[in-house]
Formats: sequence, C-alpha cells, structure tokens
Amino acid sequence: MIYATKEQLLLYLGLTEADLPSDIDRILARASETIDYFTSNHITNLHYQIAESATCAQVEYWLQIDESMDIIGSVKSFSMGKFSMDYATSMPVLAPRARQLLLRSGLMYRGVRII
Repeated sequence: MIYATKEQLLLYLGLTEADLPSDIDRILARASETIDYFTSNHITNLHYQIAESATCAQVEYWLQIDESMDIIGSVKSFSMGKFSMDYATSMPVLAPRARQLLLRSGLMYRGVRII
C-alpha cells in the first residue's frame, strides 16, 4: 500500500510539481515499502497519518542523499590505483525523521503486545 500521494508530498516538502523527479510515484511506492519493512507491516487505519508523514520524510531523505545509496549501500572501501570500490552490505536505511515518527507512535516496537 502506498501511504502518501504526490500531492501530500508536495505539501509536506513545500515544493511544486516541477521540483519533483519524473518517477516520484515509483519513489513513493518504494518509500512505503520501506515503512512497511520497519513497522513489520503493522500500519492500520489508526496509523495512516503517521505512515503518510513517515513516507514523505523517507522520500525527502532520498531526494537529499539519492535513493541509490539504499540499493547499493554506502562505500566501504575505495582505491585509486587499478580502481576498486567495495560497498557495504545494503539494508534499507530509514530516514531520521521517519524513524522519530515511527518510534514515537510505537510502530517500531518489537516486544509482545497484549490485547
């Protein structure tokens, strides 16, 4: 499920549509997948607004650092002679603002829930 629309992202960022990349719908979908990953798919209707904000925060983060860093990982080592570059193992990286939102809401809690 995609938690934020292009229009919601524009409001969150205070930008115009011309400022967004042409594949923003794909980026929103990937950001929503990242939110699902970190919340273990526990988003319900009660949490939808938090998921929307966290998704927008994730996209904002990727627009700043480039989404590809989450795909290939950060550079682990780099050489110049006979060029060599090694990447750290890649795991999804949660944007700091998205992490704050999800932690405060309890959506990243991994303990036992008693209902």
